[in-house]
Amino acid sequence: MGGSAFSSGENPLFTPRMAPTVYREVRDRCQAILREIFLCVASPIEGPAKEDYGDVDILVSLQKHLIFPTTPADRVECEGRDILAVVQKMLGAEHMIIERGGNAANLAIPWPADLITTTDNPEATRTNATLNTDQDQEQQESQVQADQQNKKRHIQVDVQICASPSQLQWELFKHAHGDLWNLVGSTIRPLGLTVDEEALWIRIPEIEAFHRSRSKVRLTDDPAAVLSFLGLRADGSFWEAPFGSLTELFEYIASCRWFWVAPEKAGVEEDGSGC
Repeated sequence: MGGSAFSSGENPLFTPRMAPTVYREVRDRCQAILREIFLCVASPIEGPAKEDYGDVDILVSLQKHLIFPTTPADRVECEGRDILAVVQKMLGAEHMIIERGGNAANLAIPWPADLITTTDNPEATRTNATLNTDQDQEQQESQVQADQQNKKRHIQVDVQICASPSQLQWELFKHAHGDLWNLVGSTIRPLGLTVDEEALWIRIPEIEAFHRSRSKVRLTDDPAAVLSFLGLRADGSFWEAPFGSLTELFEYIASCRWFWVAPEKAGVEEDGSGC
């Protein structure tokens, strides 16, 4: 995830950031194609108020031919690399980088010809050069846009094959709302709690000092149970769509039953200076 898998190397690709309208259209098109070969296809809920996107993340699970076989051969599960080769062909990806383990890949698909807009954010086309006048700035921005249009554009699509629908559900939960779990994690970590790519865990300090990985005790991988345990609401639209703003996201995180802000130290003014 991140959108920079093809930006370096001997033959780097031009993968400009996408406007929200482009992102949503490409996401929906790719998901529709992948539903031809997988029963479960979804993308994590995006972070709030994003002005542009670097890539498209898609999670898939349950190969259709295994669930609805038409021949005895259909009952044989395809290996990760083999099914990713099918994904590459169906999405029309010109390049693919398979990640370690063979169950996830970064794919570079051509930018759809009917989707012209690169980004709705004019800042994305600005350079670091100092310009003397507004006219110079406008001319340079126009030149940057023209140069970019002459390059062949690609879009990075990251596809991860989940071993089961429950794993897919957890991945959607863990990567929802952008940095939500980084912020919640900083709140619950002092309590010995950890949320990772598999589940919610509690760490045993006496063991952690000697063997970090063996110090964790698995609590649950049920998203609803995690939210209930943390005192975070699971109803309404909180887990159906992005938050409307960063403020709304922060307010939701602050509703965690263990959210705590340290009081100001005695004798310290608001500007940080002493009395």
